Amino acid sequence: MHQLRLHLKQYIFVTLIVIFLIATGYAGKQIGYERIITLLKEHQLLGMAVYIGYTVLSTVIITLPIVPVWPVALLLYGFWTAVFLSLVGILVGASISFLLARHFGRPLVIKMMGKKVFTEIEHLIHVNNTKTFLLIRLFGNNYFDAVSYIAGLSKLTFRTYIVITSVSSFIWIIFMMVIIQKIGGLENIKSFLTMMGIYGAVILIGTVLWEIFHKHHKLKRKKRS
Repeated sequence: MHQLRLHLKQYIFVTLIVIFLIATGYAGKQIGYERIITLLKEHQLLGMAVYIGYTVLSTVIITLPIVPVWPVALLLYGFWTAVFLSLVGILVGASISFLLARHFGRPLVIKMMGKKVFTEIEHLIHVNNTKTFLLIRLFGNNYFDAVSYIAGLSKLTFRTYIVITSVSSFIWIIFMMVIIQKIGGLENIKSFLTMMGIYGAVILIGTVLWEIFHKHHKLKRKKRS
């Protein structure tokens, strides 16, 4: 009976997420995204709730991007409020990903990130060193969402996981928000494209560093086994 109730709660949770995603996408198309920004300016608390909600979803759902909406948060709420809201959303989303992986195991994780990505980073399940995990968070930010799930399958405690995720996320958010603010945010399309270009360059550098670490860690694992 306990297992039946547990599975029922799982299905209800997943169903609610799917319904919310469909409703959000439909509302955006019907109302128009420019009008939505105007409405969010007029109703700031509602806007903050929507922004945090989207940030949570973008962290749980690997294919949903978050960085492109950061200039919007800066425009609407200012620097430190945008940083705070982003951090809250990311930490809530990262916590959900970790706990989902810990409770439901590999089958759910593979579904969320795909078998190819899972196979590629599966060896990170054995990373239990806090310093190593911090480096993964800092230099493997383009794999942030996938690593959140993998961490849930590891032996890392939730407390260690959330502390490291908080520190690394704060550093990344501050770094990107400063860049966005320096180049003008959403004032013109040129500044927005510049921001995306810089982000792309940062991701490219992060990917190279990630691949170096990735190969080194895999080789180390093979030698031990």
